[in-house]
Amino acid sequence: MILFRYILIFILLPPGLSAAVIRTGPDSLLQHTLDRAQPGDTILIAPGHYKQHEIVVRTPVTIIGENYPVFDGEDKYQILIVAADKVSIQGITVQRTGRSSLVDMAGIRLQNVSRVRISNCRILNTTYGIYLQNSRFCVVENNEIRSSATDELQSGNGVHAWKSDSCSSGTIISPGTATAFTSNS
Repeated sequence: MILFRYILIFILLPPGLSAAVIRTGPDSLLQHTLDRAQPGDTILIAPGHYKQHEIVVRTPVTIIGENYPVFDGEDKYQILIVAADKVSIQGITVQRTGRSSLVDMAGIRLQNVSRVRISNCRILNTTYGIYLQNSRFCVVENNEIRSSATDELQSGNGVHAWKSDSCSSGTIISPGTATAFTSNS
């Protein structure tokens, strides 16, 4: 009878209660970890320097960096693309995206999502720091965004929201880094 109760409880538990904590480090590809993650999982990223790019988040997970691991676009690539609702990213550094006349390169891009939170991250020398594209109910807070671009042709905005609404930002942006909230354009 007790075994039957445990089996019944296990079957009736919501999937979110069985979320895992997954650790990853510089020797692993974050994309592989994300592709195996289940909704509600937490990904803990160890300190280090990651030359990884075009990382796509397709599952609602929480990503937490330990001591600000650095994701480096090597002045060629965009770095993190969020394509799932209800993602949280905190405590990472993204730096040195590429520049392109065809693609708005971003350190962190939110693409057609809702209820995403980006907090306590460092965004350094990116074309666009955090780019919200057709996204709703997102929060960008307590991030540090710095750029050494000297002219408008070499830079985008620190936080850029295109066709996005009901989003909020409380982010520290260094002087000379532009910010644009453009809704319905």
